[in-house]
Amino acid sequence: MKSKNSLAALGHAIDGILHAYRTQRHVRFHFWMVILILIAARVMNFDRSKMVLLFFAISIVLICEMFNTALEAAVDLFTDKYHPLAKHAKDIAAGAVLVAALNAIVIGGFLFIDEQRMKQTFETMLTPLADQAREHPLVPDLLLTMTMTVTIILMIVMMWKVRGRKGTFLQGGVVSGHAALAFFLASVVWFITASLSATVISLFLALLVSQSRIEGRIHTFQETVFGALLGILATLLMYQILPRILVSFIH
Repeated sequence: MKSKNSLAALGHAIDGILHAYRTQRHVRFHFWMVILILIAARVMNFDRSKMVLLFFAISIVLICEMFNTALEAAVDLFTDKYHPLAKHAKDIAAGAVLVAALNAIVIGGFLFIDEQRMKQTFETMLTPLADQAREHPLVPDLLLTMTMTVTIILMIVMMWKVRGRKGTFLQGGVVSGHAALAFFLASVVWFITASLSATVISLFLALLVSQSRIEGRIHTFQETVFGALLGILATLLMYQILPRILVSFIH
């Protein structure tokens, strides 16, 4: 049955992703790997061109894995008995996932394992962030870091909700995604501007978002606090902790 509107179609698509994550061990593994890879890319200070390649490789693997899951479900619906053609269909789909995974490994190798890049990374990490900002106004790339951080937050929210078996991706659940994004933006304002007045205003707006989730009985106070902590901690990790981790380790 076709969806009556675009919003319903979006909901069905998200339900499909949630079902794949909930039922398929390999999908869960890929999601965790995406988070770790994005953190590694942030540590190595990837530029936009490298992140485009990385996101492309990641997307291909996830798409192939979900197509494989969909095909297996369709085959199982058609027959519950062994048939050579059914086996071939599943094997070919699994082969497509393998090809996508190998492609991602090759791309990751070219992106991460590079002597010049490693040298630049160490030099960057050994330079205080304030000095980097004065010498290179676009370091770190704020838009790129925001994209990576939002991706990580949304993936953690989705996995957390699936594990809690409550609510949907867009509404309800054991953690508030709206609160996570609101406090993420408030934290970014502080790290970018270091302005007390701008930070107070953004925090006030984040609190209003959280209050609306509680008053609408979409989330409990505890679920909203979990979301706020997720947004703040993810921002601290990507904007402060990771850029300084090598400096702290060496000194």
